[in-house]
Amino acid sequence: GLEGFFVGDTYYGIVGNGLQPGFQNSLDIQYVNGSANPPAPPARFANQTGDWSNNDRLTGVTHIWVSYKVNDKIWTTGRPTFRFVLRGKRMYDPRKDGTVPGGAGTHRWTDPSTYEWSENPQVCRYNWVRGIFAGDQMDKPEQLLLGRGLTAVEAPPERIFAAANVCDEAVPLRGGLTEKRYIVGGVIRADETFDTTENMFAAAQAGVIVQREGGVEIEPGQGKAVVVEITDKDLVVGEKVQFERFQSTTQRVNTVIARYVAPEQKWSDHAAPVRRSLADVTADGGPNVEEIPLSLVTRGTQAQRCAEITRRLGRLERRATIVLPPRFAGLEEGDWIGWTSERWQGGARVVYRVEAWSRAPSWRKTLALREVSSSAFTWTADDEIVPGSSPPPERPAPAALSLGAVSITPGSRVGEDG
Repeated sequence: GLEGFFVGDTYYGIVGNGLQPGFQNSLDIQYVNGSANPPAPPARFANQTGDWSNNDRLTGVTHIWVSYKVNDKIWTTGRPTFRFVLRGKRMYDPRKDGTVPGGAGTHRWTDPSTYEWSENPQVCRYNWVRGIFAGDQMDKPEQLLLGRGLTAVEAPPERIFAAANVCDEAVPLRGGLTEKRYIVGGVIRADETFDTTENMFAAAQAGVIVQREGGVEIEPGQGKAVVVEITDKDLVVGEKVQFERFQSTTQRVNTVIARYVAPEQKWSDHAAPVRRSLADVTADGGPNVEEIPLSLVTRGTQAQRCAEITRRLGRLERRATIVLPPRFAGLEEGDWIGWTSERWQGGARVVYRVEAWSRAPSWRKTLALREVSSSAFTWTADDEIVPGSSPPPERPAPAALSLGAVSITPGSRVGEDG
């Protein structure tokens, strides 16, 4: 779908095919959606198509015909340049498919006419996982243009329901407004690796890529309940425990800069307001900056949330690798567990996310854990930084220390051999 167009730096909304208002009958635009049976070139452009004939249809290719007349009052800088703003592909939403367990509606995977436009990251990713096919010929694997091309058995549609609903949740903005927690809009390229695309979707949701039940999923950034509580008594005796209380100075993040695609900046790469804690910068002895690319994010407020989640998680530094007995064999990547430890945490209870796991033939399960907290994902309207507003004042550098009433007494100390 054609939303509008830029002439130079000025944006105009499209009013439909034909002459565009405001150009004194000097600009004619015809949008042709990609299809397996596109129409012939518009008749009104017949004397301008050169070697084109009615047989030149651009099958399967979305294209736009533009015709403009010489008009010095309209094109004051000479020949105009155009850029177009398009809606993306219509998407199949399993939540709106009445044949999917838990779904309700008329969407059907085999009938693209039932699809709708969607900005939901989980819905868009699911369509990419199932595959984008030439001419919507999803019954012909050889027509796969983009995506993984998985079946509904390999990628069960009902598995995205909960995550898609999280993305649709309303979060507060300043001024009493709200917006959906996570949306996406952008370009997925056929020459990108699957891993690259998965990471783009994960970054847009402040989420993580997890492997569950033989499949790959993305869990959006959200606070979760723990699935199990453990203590030191649950650890397998004799198995080594690796525990880190603090990360290295280079791994400790206190400043995060998110870069996103800004429609208000002509869809150019743009930096969101810097997310940082001055107290953490002081404690770390200087800024430790992490820059996160958000190529599928088109809102500065969403970019701020993703950056703030990254910053907060960066301050949760505990890492551990533990081995649990077979009764914990059901734990998967992305699960949260609570661990109360006298030996390693001084009796404190800390919540961890399972980052990776392996299972021995004895069914003992080795878990790689990362500290996490629901507080990292909370958001209020006051958390939003308004672009252009004055940043909080920097703390003044501490003055040089001055000592008073100091006395020095000479003395000696006998050392010991060895």
